[in-house]
This record gives sequence, structure tokens and C-alpha cells, in this order.
Amino acid sequence: MADRCFYHPAPMTRATTRFRPFRGQQPPLQDDLLDQSSQTGKQKKLDEAEPLPVASPSGYLGSFSALRLLPRFSPVSTTPAHVRNDPMLQLSSVMQTLESLLESARLEQVLSDFFGGARYTIIPRPLIMVPFSSLLREFHQSRNRKAYFEHTSERIQANLNSKLASLSTHVAPVQFYRSFTAENVRLEYIALLFAISGVASHYSQSPAHDAKFAAAMYTASKDCIQICEAFNQVNDLSIWARLMNVLLSSFLFGDASNNLYHRFSEFVAELFIMGFHRLESSPPEVPFSILETRKRIFAFAVTRDKSLATFLGRPPRIGNDFCDRAMPLDLDDDEITLQGSQLQAVLQGSGDGGWRDIIGRGEIIRQSSFLRLRYQQAELQEKVLCLSLGNRGPSFSTKLRELYNTYQAGWDDIPSQYRYQTSSWTAWSPQLCVTLLVIHLQYLYSGFQIERMLLQDGQVPIACLLETSMKLLSGVLDFIQQQHSRPKHYEGYAWLFSYYGLPGAGILATELHQSTISGKPLPTTTPRSQLIRDLSVLLAYFEREKLPDRPDFQVCVQISKVIAAMLDDTLNHYPQPHPQPRHRTRPNQPVGQASSGILDTGQQVNDHIDRSYDNPTNVLSLAEPMTSQDFLSWFDELIWDDPYLNFESGSLG
Repeated sequence: MADRCFYHPAPMTRATTRFRPFRGQQPPLQDDLLDQSSQTGKQKKLDEAEPLPVASPSGYLGSFSALRLLPRFSPVSTTPAHVRNDPMLQLSSVMQTLESLLESARLEQVLSDFFGGARYTIIPRPLIMVPFSSLLREFHQSRNRKAYFEHTSERIQANLNSKLASLSTHVAPVQFYRSFTAENVRLEYIALLFAISGVASHYSQSPAHDAKFAAAMYTASKDCIQICEAFNQVNDLSIWARLMNVLLSSFLFGDASNNLYHRFSEFVAELFIMGFHRLESSPPEVPFSILETRKRIFAFAVTRDKSLATFLGRPPRIGNDFCDRAMPLDLDDDEITLQGSQLQAVLQGSGDGGWRDIIGRGEIIRQSSFLRLRYQQAELQEKVLCLSLGNRGPSFSTKLRELYNTYQAGWDDIPSQYRYQTSSWTAWSPQLCVTLLVIHLQYLYSGFQIERMLLQDGQVPIACLLETSMKLLSGVLDFIQQQHSRPKHYEGYAWLFSYYGLPGAGILATELHQSTISGKPLPTTTPRSQLIRDLSVLLAYFEREKLPDRPDFQVCVQISKVIAAMLDDTLNHYPQPHPQPRHRTRPNQPVGQASSGILDTGQQVNDHIDRSYDNPTNVLSLAEPMTSQDFLSWFDELIWDDPYLNFESGSLG
């Protein structure tokens, strides 16, 4: 039974974990999933013979991380790409993948689908599509395909030994494109195309663009990046490639994986190497389009950094005190590459604060506008992280109250045209509404985190946290209602549930349960009936049979089972003639540490889920009621550490 056995430390001696929520089953291994489709038989056998990585915990999770409720699983659950000692051997495999990709016309199709639709992109479209068209035209015009790829491989190898051509403010876009195409073709750009193809395949309607194709693109892109790193190639193109590789890692492995965490850390390291954090105090001598692209990329990195830090409960990688926080201009993608008088005319059209008028009715939001909105809120997120994850000194209570005042005034910083309302769905395009909803939920969740600390500090009643939780749940339900009409369009937003919706829903479910058990009124203005209906709608969404088989969705499913068990017990509760005394947290017990009664309750939830795999008809009966603070303590202590809980392999198979 070696394939099913694993070492598990004794629960009474393990310091970081108190219970395991459910029994994971090892999924069948997906052979050759990340192998290149056109590798030679010899290389393929080497990759197949490579042992699987040893599963290990995901690492430290801070006390305020919503991920404490999630399972800890190996970041790569299938055979990884073969790490070769010889970079040229990797390059040979990369070229075979590129040849297969161009011959099948997949690259052209996925990029056309991706950039032709209303997609949220960071790198401006012209900087990708113009040189890509040149590459494609060159490929189709070649009479001898074998000779073409041999020559391309030779040029890539030669260019690995030279730096990307230096840029100046007077370099035109067409000159920039020539620096990495044709005879100057560079591996960094090939890595970028692979990564973008993998990301774009998640939005393609073609059944041919499956997760296995995206995984192959991830491996090829990562191989290219490793080769460039071996040759010490750090430039704008390598950063673009790492950026898209991070996005692809998120799609394939989920935001909870070590894989994404490592890829993002490497990405941030290159940003610092290139000085992206000093774009104002040390302005680079680069064309306007490159400077604005750098601002966009760094704005994305900062917002992503704060979101991951909040989600994982880990310190952020980018500190605002060390950065210029250069705000990208509110420009369309096509406007970034303008020059001369045309560019000046566009720049003069900006209004107060650099914001331009919102695009016409039914249109999409500018990519730069979305980045600016999230970048603006990242400063508040970092302040929340400093208080929630940092060392709490004697002035903690004062700082917390000041931060809450800053949060309450923060809504005014969002331009009125970008403030979300439920009615927005009838006036604007779905893409614009989702964008506004993300900004809205991000703002609310900062308040959720602050109010949680205020509640622990005794400065606010539980009603404040419940009202914010209800707003989070309401926003996610708006998203669910719209998703039914265009499910494929919204598959990339699973993180809305894990980041915002499920933590708020868990607080509401536990407080509703406690109110039912104690017979006391629910401390909220929302009627109990509406609260139960809304929670039921959210849970029903995760009980659908056709949810995307991806790690982020599957993790949300497991969290929803915990909340469903709590709601079931609430609805099935009958008053007891002789209620048992509750085990409350002791007065001298540190905040965040669960009492023994709560641990027993949490264990019941976990045992129920564990038994549900054997008998789905089992109904959980909770003997101990939980308050919302109890739930937060249980939420923080919970770690799912079954090493065979491999969601990722299911998502890639």
C-alpha cells in the first residue's frame, strides 16, 4: 500500500495543526502532462522516469490568512518539467515546442481570441501583437520550414550571449520591435509567447485549447526563463515573460500553491533589479510606451503582492516605503504607442487626478483605469497588513482606530463613475461591471479585516463585522447571478470567492448558528430569512456538477462544505430542554486561540466531512455553538495537510 500510505505526525505532538478536515484521495497520475508534445522518444523516457516530488506543506500561513481553512498540498502534483544541466538541451526542446505550436496554428488562434476580446491585459496589445504578426509572417513566407527553425535556433543561441539593444527616449516602437524579432529574435520573447498562449487558452471557446495545452505552454515558458536566467538576461522582455508566467501559474495551480509563490517572488526580484520601484526618483531613459508599460507592470505587482499577502497571511514582498508608487496614466492600449503631437493631445485630455472620462455606455473599462483603481487601494491594504501581521505595540488600538477612519474616507477616493452598484449590470457591459465589483469587494474586505481587529480589541460590536460580511456576500451573489448567462467568461474569477465571499459567508453562518442555539436575536438589520436564502444560493453554486476542474474552484468547494454543515445544523436545530453549558474562551486566553470546546466543534465539522466521503447522506450535528469570533479562531487554526490532496493534477488532466 505504498502508493496510499504517508507519514503523519502524532496530532498531540504537532504544534501547527490540530485537526484534518477531510480525507483526500490520491488522483491518478497524469503521465507526460507537462512534457512537450514533440519531444524525442529518448527525452520522453527520461521525463517519464523522473520521480514525483515529495509532497510537503505549503509553508507558513499568518493568523489572518483566509487560507488557514484550505488544504495544504504539493505545489506540483504531476511529473514536473525535466530540469536539464545543459541549457542547450533545454533550448532544443523549446524549439521543438515552438515548431509544433506554429505548425498547428494554435498560437495565432489563441492570441487572436485573447487580444480580440474584452480581456484584462497588462502589457499593451500593440507591444505584443505587432511583433507577433512579424514573426508569423516570417514563418509563413519561409519555403523550407526545417531550415527556418534551424536558423531561428542559431539566432536565439547567438543572441543569448548579447544584451537586448539599449533604449533611449527617441526609439520608435518599430525600432523596439526589431530589437527582438527577425535576425535579432530573442528567447525572452518566445517565452512570452508561450506564457500568453497558455493564459489565452483559458478564455478560448475552442475545445482543443485544454488544460494540458496550457500546462505544456507553462513548461515551455519556464524552460525559456531558466535558460535566460542562466545567461543573466534581465530586461523588459524577460519581465514580460515572468509576468505572464505568474498569471499562468495562478490558472494552473491556484493562488495557494508554492509554485505561484516562488514564481511571483522571482518576478518581484527582477522588478527590483530593473529599478521598476524607482520610476520617478530615477527615471529611466526609455521610450514613453516602455515607461508606461513599466508603470503598469509595477502597479500590477504591488496590487497582486498585497492580495497574496492578505490571502496567505504572509509579509508582503514590496514595501511602499521603498517605492515611488508612480501611477500609470489613464490611457488606452493603442494610445500608449502614439508619438509627437498625437500623444500630447491625448495627455492633455486628462482630468482631475489624472482620470479621464469613463468610456461610453456599454463599453469596457480601460486596462489602465482598472490598474490605477487597484493600485490606489493597495496602499490601504498594506496598512491593514502592517497591523494584522506586524508586532502589536502599545499604540496598536490608536493606530487601528485611525486606520478605520482612513478606510471609511477611502470610498471618496474612488471616482464616482467607478463606484459599483447592483444596478450597474443594467447600464454597463459585463466586463466593466466585474471590474467595478472587484474594486468594491477589495475595498469592503479591507474594512472586514480592520473590523475583525477592532472586534478583538473591543472597540466595535459584532454587528459591524456582520454588516460588512453581508455586503461581501451580496456582491458575490451579484456575480453568481450574472455568471449563469456567460459561465465561460467568468471562469478566471474564482478568487473572488476565496478572497472575499467565503470568509464573509463563514462569519454569517456561524453567527446565525450561535443565535439559533442561544435563542438570542441576530445582531444585524438583515432578516434571518434573507440571510439563510443568500447563504443557500452561495452554497448551491458550489454544489453544481459542472464547476471547472481547477484548484481554486475545488478549494472553494471544500470550504463551502464546512459552511454548509454549519447551516444544516442551524436549520435542523430544535430547542433542548436542558441545554449543555457552553465552553467559552477563557478571559486570560490569547485572542485567536480556540478553546477546547471550539476545537471539539471544529473536529466534528472535520469528521462530518471525512465521513461524507464514505456516506454522503450523513448529516452533521454540532453539539457546541460557535460565535463569529470562535469561527475566526477555528478558521485560523485549520490546516488541511493531507499530502495526497492534489487538486492540481485534477485541473491539468
